[in-house]
Amino acid sequence: MSMMSEDISKYRELETAGKGSIKNREALLGLLLAVLAGILLDRVLLNGLGGFGFSILMCSLIVLYLVMLRGNLKLKGNSGLLWFIPISVMIFRSTFYDNEIIHGLNIMFLPIVMTGGALAVWFHNLEYHRPISNICSHIFAYPLLNLLKPLSVIKKLLPSRKDLKGVKINPHFLAGVLLSIPLLLIVLAFLSSADQMFNYYVGQFLNSFNFMKSWHISDETLVHIFIITGGSLYFFAFVWSFTVRKTSQPFGSKFEIEALTISVPVSLLNIVYLFFSVIQFSYLYGGGTLPAGFTYAEYARRGFFELVAVTVINFTIILVGVNRTKVSGRRQSSFCNLLFTLLILFTFNMLYSAYYKMRLYENTYGYTYLRVYVSLFMLLLLILNLSALVAIWYKKISLYKAVVIVSISFYTLINLFNADAYIAKANIEVYRHTGRIDAKYLTTLSNDAVPYLLELSSDTSPDVAAVIQNDLNKRRINLNSKDKSTNILQFNFSRQHARRLLR
Repeated sequence: MSMMSEDISKYRELETAGKGSIKNREALLGLLLAVLAGILLDRVLLNGLGGFGFSILMCSLIVLYLVMLRGNLKLKGNSGLLWFIPISVMIFRSTFYDNEIIHGLNIMFLPIVMTGGALAVWFHNLEYHRPISNICSHIFAYPLLNLLKPLSVIKKLLPSRKDLKGVKINPHFLAGVLLSIPLLLIVLAFLSSADQMFNYYVGQFLNSFNFMKSWHISDETLVHIFIITGGSLYFFAFVWSFTVRKTSQPFGSKFEIEALTISVPVSLLNIVYLFFSVIQFSYLYGGGTLPAGFTYAEYARRGFFELVAVTVINFTIILVGVNRTKVSGRRQSSFCNLLFTLLILFTFNMLYSAYYKMRLYENTYGYTYLRVYVSLFMLLLLILNLSALVAIWYKKISLYKAVVIVSISFYTLINLFNADAYIAKANIEVYRHTGRIDAKYLTTLSNDAVPYLLELSSDTSPDVAAVIQNDLNKRRINLNSKDKSTNILQFNFSRQHARRLLR
């Protein structure tokens, strides 16, 4: 929080000095596009955040960014444009796949990734050692500081006193009139919603001028007004905030940890992990005799979530230690590098142990979202730890930058991965070998799994077939409902394919 406070203070200084500016034409076009984006936001929220509408909304924000800043952007040879590859995959996933889990994660991550991409395109040489603080400042703090910038844009478009020489209209009065119109509409809407009699007299007054045939502001209309107004102001302010900063260097100071401070906990952890690894090799991999009360099946299958959590802790220590340890001399540097290397090697053992336990669990109980995504997360942790191992001994590699690139690339691949189809197919294969399947769980999968559910609907087991057939009938009714089959903003290729299969 203190780092963000420093960022805001410095940002205000730059803004006061008049560092931020956009040409009038770009500012006006940006304002119009921001309003359109606000209207799109309202429509998408009304129809649900999935489908083609979400993709259109995200694309409109990219267009807004490029149009408003086109006079200041240098796109030729700009490596920041590579960010648009993962961004495009995440944006259009909701149009092609029907998995709500990944789409929900995309809704959370896209603002972060899109802001990171916008920073990379704007600065060319983006600094990665404080990415979270940098991005959070641009998402939350800076737009709030520029929320009323549209008013200054409108004011610039109004004729000056010099232009109005001989005309008895004060430009400040004209600006006040323009500001009063939306303000009065919002206040009238509130008061009309709060008091029925006031709503009646306002309606009668407007009807007398034939301004509106029927005046009625419902609570729902108020919500739409606020979404469009708030969204438009935020989108415009978000893009405007980039014009103030001309360097990617974060405003805050860089903290460091003494080598002795980090060496003590890492050394103790390595000792604990050595003991843990000895036990793992003795009982889990080596098939040693377990104490009374323990069964191998239970021992092998339990604990993978805990191991993944410890692995995350280890990598966080390594990430901070490698980039923030203050070393004096070559021997101290080598000693710290050795400690970090041992920590990574023990982490590899934990990842393998977690993967080993997960595979046993899946082969016994089948595949679920949680088990599949945890396995993928373990693979990501393996790649990140390998990157850290290289960065420890090869200092030219920025570990922060490697983490950002690897994480975004991996998450992009996950967006291309059809998890529901994979889970359905894998569970059917387990069923063919073991005769066990959780048919009710398969009914919770999205429409991406429909082709495999159809295969299971004619199963020889009447219980399994009945559960699947009942689910497919419900899906058929839901997919063919009028609202979902005709609304372009909700269009999705996977749902359309399932609709054809279930006719």
